[in-house]
Order: sequence, then structure tokens, then C-alpha cells
Amino acid sequence: MDFYKIEQDFSKHDNIDGYSGDSVIIITPEEFREMTKTQAFYKSLAPHYQNAQCCRAVVHKNCLSGTFSVLSKDKKVERKTFGFILDAKHIMFVDNSTIVSSCIKKISKDKFHSGMKVGRFLYEFLETLIGNDLRYLEEMSDRLIKMESGVSRGQTDNFTIPMAAFRREVLMFYRYYTQLIDVGTELQENENGYFSDGDIKLFRKFTVRATQLQDETKYLREYSNQIRDAFRNQIEMKQNRNMNLLTVVTTVFTPAMIFTAWYGMNFEFIPELEHPYAYPIFIIANILIIFWIAFYLKRKKFW
Repeated sequence: MDFYKIEQDFSKHDNIDGYSGDSVIIITPEEFREMTKTQAFYKSLAPHYQNAQCCRAVVHKNCLSGTFSVLSKDKKVERKTFGFILDAKHIMFVDNSTIVSSCIKKISKDKFHSGMKVGRFLYEFLETLIGNDLRYLEEMSDRLIKMESGVSRGQTDNFTIPMAAFRREVLMFYRYYTQLIDVGTELQENENGYFSDGDIKLFRKFTVRATQLQDETKYLREYSNQIRDAFRNQIEMKQNRNMNLLTVVTTVFTPAMIFTAWYGMNFEFIPELEHPYAYPIFIIANILIIFWIAFYLKRKKFW
């Protein structure tokens, strides 16, 4: 169990006995389960972070609780989940990973935190969660540009699987930001009265930024749709070229097939068969007809 005196010096302590300022507490799932055995209050609010698939905030009579399911910024798109319980002066995280402590360390290092209250801390925490998201979305956009470049050059092999994975990733981030917007909206409503007017403005600012990130995912999804359509057009063009080639070949050799079928019939009286040059004449005639048809189709730009 770790304690941080956020209103004082943002330092880490083993306990905060006698401290009356705002603080952050990080406990492990095992420690939280022990607390629920002796305190029915915590048992009723136990955040099911292990099975959490979304970010949400729920207002209760004496507190605000919820879960975070944060997406990793890589192609694997793994989830890191944790829960929280907040009251007027404290926020307790139930976290089995290092994501909360990492965010706190970053806030302590980069942010002005003298006299920080729990509301301002929560805003800084939310901003830290999405701090590098725009840069990652730009990297995703670069990946799309490379895919588009490959499609424009006719490199359509190994396209479907990466594009499907990309679209899945974009959808996950779109839903993630939708959930963060809902959390920001819930915090703005301030039903418990824990936050100051300044805190509410900050939560509104966070909600706007999450909305902008959501708009970026919409753009990426639309862009991916355009590239997928271009890929389909490339495939259709290849199929059309193949069908056109097959049609031309069939047309060119149709007379030869007709002659072959004609003279292949077992009629008793076929005068041409008795001519000494019948076979060479047959071959030459077929070749001339094939070349004439090919020349005609070429002149008419059928191929």
C-alpha cells in the first residue's frame, strides 16, 4: 500500500497517519480484498477491474467509483485495467500493474503540484493517460500512408490481414475515447460536490481533448475505408484485365476450333482431305486467320 500527500509535497509514504490533506492511495487487489472482508462499504463498491472492458465512473452516495481500461500504445493493443474510489479528499486506486504509479511519477516530475487538491490531481491523471495519444495516432496515420502507397503501386499482396488489424485497432481506440468522454462528462456533473468550479472547467477541457482524439480516430477510419476501396478497385482491375485477356484469346482461336471441329468429323466425302497439300493449307489458313483477328482486336484497342 502506497500513500502520496498530493496537497503537501507529493511525496510517497508508507502511511499517512495524522495527515489531514488530500492524498492518493495505491493498493493491490489482494489488499483490497482484505479490506472488503472487514468493511462492507468497500465490498459494495469493489471495482471489477480484472474483467473491466471499459472506462466508467459511477456516482454513489458517499463516493465516486469506477474503472479504467487503458489501451497500450502499440500494435498489440493490450489493455491495462484498474479501479478507483474517490471521495472529497482521497482517491484510492486498486492496481496490480505499474500504470498508476508511473502516471503519479510523471505528474510529480512534470506538473506544478503545490497545494494540489484531489480534483486537480484527477484531471492531471486523466491528461497523463492520453498525453501521448495524439503522437501515436499520427504514427497510425503514417502506417496508413504506407499502405496506400503500396496499393497505388499495385502491391496488393498481404494487404487484407494488416488492414483488418488496423481497422480493429482504430475501432478500439474510438470506443476508448468515447468511454473517456463519458467519464469526463460524469465528473463535470459533480453530483457529490467534491470538485471546485476550477476542477469542473479542467474536466471540461479534458472532455474536449478526448473528443478531438475521437475525431482523429474517425478520420483514420474514413481514410482506411478509402484505402480499402482503392485496394478493391485494384483487384477488380486485375480481374478485368484477366477476363479481357481470356476473352481475346478465346476470340482469336475460335476459327481454329471451328475448323478443327469441322474437319474432325468422320464424313466419307470431304474433297479437301484428298488434296496433297490439304494439311499445310489448313495450317497456314488457320495461322493467317488468327493473326488477322489479333491485328483487328489490337487496332480496335480490345487489348
